[in-house]
Amino acid sequence: MTLVLAGAPVYVGATRDDVLNAATRAVLEAAGARFGAVATVSPARPSLVVSGGATTPALTRLIADSWRHASVPSIIVSDERWSTNPVMSNARELAGHLDGSTFASCPLLSPATDGDLQSSAHDWAAIIESCGDPFVSLISMGDDGHVASLFADQQTETVSDSVVICRTSPKPPPIRLSLSLGYLRKVPMRLMFALGESKASTLRRIQAGESLPASKVSPTCWYVDEAAASGIRN
Repeated sequence: MTLVLAGAPVYVGATRDDVLNAATRAVLEAAGARFGAVATVSPARPSLVVSGGATTPALTRLIADSWRHASVPSIIVSDERWSTNPVMSNARELAGHLDGSTFASCPLLSPATDGDLQSSAHDWAAIIESCGDPFVSLISMGDDGHVASLFADQQTETVSDSVVICRTSPKPPPIRLSLSLGYLRKVPMRLMFALGESKASTLRRIQAGESLPASKVSPTCWYVDEAAASGIRN
């Protein structure tokens, strides 16, 4: 039986590796369809959105290791913690995963976190909006159903169509810069990842009709493992 969640199909992998390998194949197929053959230089550099966490940076490395197109993509970080501590940086963590890969030279589009908050947010929005729309977003769902730095019941401050500021994150630090829900929704291929037993109850809530940030993104496909899928199997 094919599982459907919030109107989108659900891929269930037996293991984390199964999930990552299936998603890698899907992204590479989409890239091939959109950007053409290996030797063809696309008129515009492809771009993709990557969230923080353990899953999507590892997935991006797998994609990099099998990337065969002439142009490497720009990578847009989904959100960033407002902190000068490098250990807190999503961009730094992602760069570490990509070190030594084909994507090591990719432009990594993330906000500066060592200056004025408003200026940084506006500068990041300008950079994002100048690079063209991404063809895929790789987004991990938090245990509470949040994505990027978009949390349920937490207000955000709009900076532009693409960027918002969250000042009340339930996880430290409280201030975050994030892609907006509207920006994430307009990406044509929206892959949502939920791995582990801790995600099962939240997937069950979404299946029951509760509106959470992960479902508001309107994923085009969910990628879950067996442990998470236990929450939505009848």
